[in-house]
Amino acid sequence: FFKQKTAYEIGVRLVGSEMCIRDSIKTIIATSIDIEIFVEKQQEEDIKHTIDKDKLIVENVFIHHLGPFNFSTQRKLVALCGENGVGKTQLALAIANLIPYKGKISGPHAAYVSLKSNYSLGANQNSMGENAIKVIMQTLKTDAKLIIIDELLDILSQENLAHMLNMLNECDKMIIIITHQENIIAKTDEKIILK
Repeated sequence: FFKQKTAYEIGVRLVGSEMCIRDSIKTIIATSIDIEIFVEKQQEEDIKHTIDKDKLIVENVFIHHLGPFNFSTQRKLVALCGENGVGKTQLALAIANLIPYKGKISGPHAAYVSLKSNYSLGANQNSMGENAIKVIMQTLKTDAKLIIIDELLDILSQENLAHMLNMLNECDKMIIIITHQENIIAKTDEKIILK
């Protein structure tokens, strides 16, 4: 049977906003673009998740025709990889309790973040990258202890990518990065390949 857990969605539209990301990243100005941040609604306020005590467990998970998915991790920075269509995004949404699935998923309170729009909306590579930095920074401020970043790092410049990876390593959260880029995968603690 399918089990659906309560979740809520925060949609953020960044329009001409400006913020400074540390001294090492220049002040950036975003163009109008839709960005999605999904944060699992915590069921019990007294439950405290820490990456030191809790690990992510995905056990015999099916999502529609995709699966089974099986893995567990307790590493700080994890790359989630696989060919297009294998189910990376669907599994990420299931981990964040945003879509129904069969099987068992347990782990820290999770948030999922991705760009809702695409390059056809008229945003160039730089403005997309700038918005990606902003939305990741905003997600890091939530109470989620597991952040799933769906291909946002792929569109950053090499300089901003280096700064962002350092920042993710220093935060007090478990980070799962969905990516196809080997230079990003090489910087993570663990590589999980979906097949």
